[in-house]
Amino acid sequence: MSAAAKYQEIAATLRSQIDRGELSVGDQLPTEQALQDRFDASRTTVRQALKELRDAGLVQMRHGVGVFVAPPKVVRRLDSRERLSKARREANKAAFLAEAAAQGFAPSSSVRVWFEPAQDYRNSLMLKRVPSSAFATG
Repeated sequence: MSAAAKYQEIAATLRSQIDRGELSVGDQLPTEQALQDRFDASRTTVRQALKELRDAGLVQMRHGVGVFVAPPKVVRRLDSRERLSKARREANKAAFLAEAAAQGFAPSSSVRVWFEPAQDYRNSLMLKRVPSSAFATG
């Protein structure tokens, strides 16, 4: 069996245990060493399996503590009439950001995006013409 198939087997087994309720939310998964012994796999293979489960949102890794079953994340979409309502447009709330805020998510503070009305944008591009003599070197 290849290493790729092995990590998928490990991930599938753990996913199955979570789905069946053998491992519930908050339960700690076996240690890396225990998984290595159980599946006769390398540390790298076990870590790849755990990474796949983490990327799927099934587990949370806590450095130095262990790997735990994560609570399910429920993202629900608002009715499109509400998302695109005149009130939201007038409040300048984008549909995605409004949905995220309603569900308790906040955008990263390191990224700020805003839109200016088209008229203001065009006006900001109006630059005074500078005579070419201003660039002459003496």
